[in-house]
Order: sequence, then structure tokens, then C-alpha cells
Amino acid sequence: DHGAGSWSKSLGQMLNLDLLIKTLDVTQSSSGDDLTATDVSYQIASTDAGQGAFDQKGAFVAKQLVIGGKDGHVTASDLSMTSNITGIKLAEMAALQDEWKKAMAADKPDQMLPIVEKFIKLMKSVQGGFSVGQVSVADATHQMFSVGSFGFDFGAEGLDQPKTKLSTGLRYAGLAIPDAQSTVGPAGAELLPSDFGIKFGMDDVPVATAIDIAAKNSVGADLTNEGALMGVGMSMAGAIEQALVQAATKINISDGAITAPAFTSKFSGQVLADQAAAMGASGSFDILISDLDAIIAKISAHSDDPSSAQIVSVLQTMKGLSDRATNAAGQPTDHFKVTLDTQGTTLVNGKPLPTGP
Repeated sequence: DHGAGSWSKSLGQMLNLDLLIKTLDVTQSSSGDDLTATDVSYQIASTDAGQGAFDQKGAFVAKQLVIGGKDGHVTASDLSMTSNITGIKLAEMAALQDEWKKAMAADKPDQMLPIVEKFIKLMKSVQGGFSVGQVSVADATHQMFSVGSFGFDFGAEGLDQPKTKLSTGLRYAGLAIPDAQSTVGPAGAELLPSDFGIKFGMDDVPVATAIDIAAKNSVGADLTNEGALMGVGMSMAGAIEQALVQAATKINISDGAITAPAFTSKFSGQVLADQAAAMGASGSFDILISDLDAIIAKISAHSDDPSSAQIVSVLQTMKGLSDRATNAAGQPTDHFKVTLDTQGTTLVNGKPLPTGP
């Protein structure tokens, strides 16, 4: 175990830190629940970028994490959380703390959101990531699920500019749910993804504008009232949608991939927020699915499952819209080009969606 770091008195925060704990044990006396983590490290590294700005990196790592109690336990390996912030103005951010505390005490979103906007503008970019290796979750009687790996990434560039570029990604592999067949049925279990991945990218996102609109729409809202809180959430969602449309924001979907017992799939797409579009946006998606005939055969084999016939019916409809082809390995594939035009018409491979049974 060791620890070292440097504290800035003028900024009121830690600029550099190197902390290592071989074993960390925490127990809640009232419930008996405990947490054990091994080879835990936490590091912060700050670099003076000039003109009051800093570039700051952080990393938290744990080799093994075990959380247990009378209701169950969770085990996870190779836990990692990282952050990389550029151009952060620490002095100005520290100066906003009192203002933020007052706004929080007032429980008024129209006061909190403008301060959030100020905080965001005090950074140029933010990159963050979370990943974990093998995870197992069990209740008091049996294992609920396990996963071989999981990861989530987030990035924002140009936070100090009128428009920001956002990116995010989600992935997992080796998901296993022992009770899947009893929960969703044998046919449904064939379609549950064991592996999944997707990346989102958003260009020209007017973050400040969206926050401004949300703040104006939440004036007078009482956060102690559940109905009012729900209203604020809906207002913020509407504000974001309005801001995206006004800015003609582009949304890119890439590296989409699914692996399930019955099939594999890859997908990508692009959406353009458009004031002139009937649905507020237009776009297209490319979806490639492994042999639908083989999927239908696998689902049909579970004839004792009441959901089997319904799933097969949907797959047969998809087959009627498919553009059949053969991949490089000589295996059949089904391709779907889904488009939404500015008039609000949705087509699949140039064909309209079925409207009836």
C-alpha cells in the first residue's frame, strides 16, 4: 500500500494523486453486507495548460471486487474507470461551488441548470470510460446472470463552443442467463443477445441552447413533487429535441453488432434532425442478419413454446421485405435498408411497411 499526491490550496483540490491499496474491506454493521476489493489504485494527474486551464487525467482500477450479503453477491474482475478532461478551468469551477450549493438547496431546476451550463463551458473536452471483465450476479439461492466483459465510453469535444461533438459506445460479451428459457421461453431465449456492441456519434449538438430551453421550461417547478419532477424530465427531453432540430444535428450509429444463439447481425445508420421533415428527422439504417430461414427453423423447433408462432410470423414478414444475398463465406444473409424521408414515409428496401395482418 502507498499514497502520494499534491494539493492546491488556492484551487481547493487535489491536482495529483497516486494511491494503491492491496486489500480494501468494508462492512455495514447493521446488515452484515460487505465489500472486498483487491489491488485498488486511484490516480490523478494534472498538467498546467496555461491561462488558468489544466488537462486532467484520472484512473480507478480494481483487480477483484466482491460484494456479498444475505440477499446475494456480486463478483467482478478487472474493474476500470478512466477520465480525461482538457482545458478545465479549476479556479473558475471552484468559484462556482457556493452558487451551486445555494441552487441545490433551493431545489429549483431553473436555478441549477444555468450553473450546470457554466460548469460545462469551463471545459474543452471530456472523455470517460468504464470497463469490467467477468461479472457474476447471484441472489441468495442461485446465479441470476454472468457476463464475460462489459464496457461503456463517453466523449464530448468543444464543450466551450456553441456546438459540441458527442460520442458514446456500449458493448458486452458472453452474457449468460441460466433462467432465460423459463423467463422468456425457449423460442425467446434463442433471440437473446449474448454479445452486443454499438457506437453513437452526434455532431453539432447545441448543449448550451438545450440547457437554456430546459431552464426556461422548468421555471417554478417543485422538485419535491413527483408529478412536477416528471414534468421537468419531459420538459428537458423536449428541450433537447427542439435544440437538436434547430441545429440540424447529425446522429451516426456505427459498429452495431449482435450475436445470439439463433442469429448474428450487424447494423449502422444515420439520422439528421431536420425542421423541414414531417417527423422532425430523416435518415437511413443498414441491417444485415444471418440467414432468416435458419432462424425460422430454430424458432419453429420450439413448437411447445406459445410465443414460437408469433415470433415466426414476424420473421416471415421480415423475410418478405428482405434483400437476400450470400456473404464471402457462401452463407445466406438478409439485408434491410430502412429509410425515413422528409415526408415521413418509411421504406424497407424500397417497400412500404405492411399495414395489416
